[in-house]
Amino acid sequence: MIVMLGPGRVTDAQEERKVVLMLSDFRADSRATLEREAIIRAMLSHAFPGGLDYYPEFIDATTFQGPQHTAALREFLRRKYESRHFDAVIAVGQSALDFAESNAAGIFNGAPIIASTVDKGAIQQIAGGPVVTGVTRTLDPGATIDFILRLQPETTRLVVIAGGRVFTPLEELVQRVLRSFDQTLTVDYWFDLPMDAVLARVRALPPQTAIFYLGITEDGAGVRFLPTDALTIIREVTKAPMYGMFSNYVDFGLVGGMVIDTNIMAKEIADLTVQQLRFGASHPVPARETRSTIPVVNWRELRQWDISDARVPPDAVVLNRDPGPFERYRWYIVGTLFLVLVQATLIAALLAQGTRRRYAESVLRTKEKVLRASYERIQDLAGRLIAAQEVERKRIARDLHDDLSQKLALLSLDVDLLSGSDGIKSGNAVVRVHAISTRAREISRHVHDLSHELHPSMLETVGLVAATRGWCREISRQYDLDITFEHAGVAPDVPPPVALCLFRIVQEAMHNVVKHSDAKKASVRVSQDEGGLRLQVADEGRGFSLTNTERAGLGLVSMRERVNHLGGEIAILTAPGQGTRIDVRIPIVRDVENAEPLQARTAAS
Repeated sequence: MIVMLGPGRVTDAQEERKVVLMLSDFRADSRATLEREAIIRAMLSHAFPGGLDYYPEFIDATTFQGPQHTAALREFLRRKYESRHFDAVIAVGQSALDFAESNAAGIFNGAPIIASTVDKGAIQQIAGGPVVTGVTRTLDPGATIDFILRLQPETTRLVVIAGGRVFTPLEELVQRVLRSFDQTLTVDYWFDLPMDAVLARVRALPPQTAIFYLGITEDGAGVRFLPTDALTIIREVTKAPMYGMFSNYVDFGLVGGMVIDTNIMAKEIADLTVQQLRFGASHPVPARETRSTIPVVNWRELRQWDISDARVPPDAVVLNRDPGPFERYRWYIVGTLFLVLVQATLIAALLAQGTRRRYAESVLRTKEKVLRASYERIQDLAGRLIAAQEVERKRIARDLHDDLSQKLALLSLDVDLLSGSDGIKSGNAVVRVHAISTRAREISRHVHDLSHELHPSMLETVGLVAATRGWCREISRQYDLDITFEHAGVAPDVPPPVALCLFRIVQEAMHNVVKHSDAKKASVRVSQDEGGLRLQVADEGRGFSLTNTERAGLGLVSMRERVNHLGGEIAILTAPGQGTRIDVRIPIVRDVENAEPLQARTAAS
């Protein structure tokens, strides 16, 4: 039945609002009491979402004792809580447990009692009495004495300090335990001394002495203290390190000890109370032994008394440790390391990228050198071809002028003589001879013109301006084309290669105008400034597609090669229906025949 009803009962207990009273032997203003109460309240509230009414009461058995006080406390609590039905009573300390058991029916309506900070034999189930369980403790002064000797093995004297009736049982226990250390330690018991006497004595303690502080609630002069306040006063003047058995003393000047951690015990008693409330008031949950006794050291006191860290037990809890540089600036260090890592990664990436970029640039420079060398060779070859072409043109022109042209002239004279001879009388024969003579003169003239076109000897004789003007006049006469020629500032001593280049471009441009543009007007302008010679040729013809023309024709290619060879610039501006404009600029290099080709720039649109 219990097993079957257990889950349902637990669920109901969790949903109901719980009313819990906490009775404590200790003063309400001590730090241990405040921390204990906060832990118990928080754990019970979390365990019971249905709600919790938690009432703390403090007997303060160290101050108020005797039948009259007990009767007054009983009447006070009865009147205060007569309308409350308690689900559990937590009794912290032996006096609180005794009071709860003796008034279980009269005040606490038989609620289960959960005891804390009591010895194991204190929890007894009395027939007809309330359910009693709890977390028991076993005080072990010998463990703290062993702890003292571990941290300070040179200790030869031990002083035990206590004051107040509440510590009488503990004083007796310590005396019994220390009998086993008679061979190694000289022990002094300073119980219930006036505080002034205690302070005077601790100032005069010799080396190799340790103090075992149990607690003082009242000194021999009747002055009352909080145990932690008395400890603070003694710590300010003592000449010896101090040890104890309770964790709430450590922060007030103890080196440490095998202490009972009241916070751990508070969690244990809260957990046991939750179990008892869920189980109900019919049967007690088994009592348990506390596991709150732990080794604790105060790091600041270790430094104060120059006690080596190596002597501290490895499982000890270290309080008040001053953070080292890393702990104090952990996040700054972590953030800095992260930034350094990110920066290092970025720097590495940039270095790798820089290495790849330098390698790519090196490869590119190598290829550029190869291409530049190839381009220069091509330019040189083009220049040589142009020069060879001009030489061959000059030779052919000279042959035509000096040989074939002379022979044609003689042939024309012979034919004229033949037509006037007596042997030819027939009219038909005269006509035919006259026709042959006319044709011979035409051939002679064409050969003469071809000779001059292949090699414009006038260019060498009269210079660039006169030769170009004459050429334009001749083309204008032959093809009925209105050509406007202008010149400005052209020196008479233009280098022959430059003059020949510009003249050839004029020739090619005019031939294109005649053959392709259907233009009626054209213009040629030659000028010179500090930058060199400039040639501008324009027509108002139908224009053309530069890309398509360059793929098929050699005239424009020849123009560019001539200009590039001399390190000049040429721009050809044309489009279908918009005419054509050629703009050439060539720098003046006096020793141009032996100079290396300059880097040329070509623009087209």
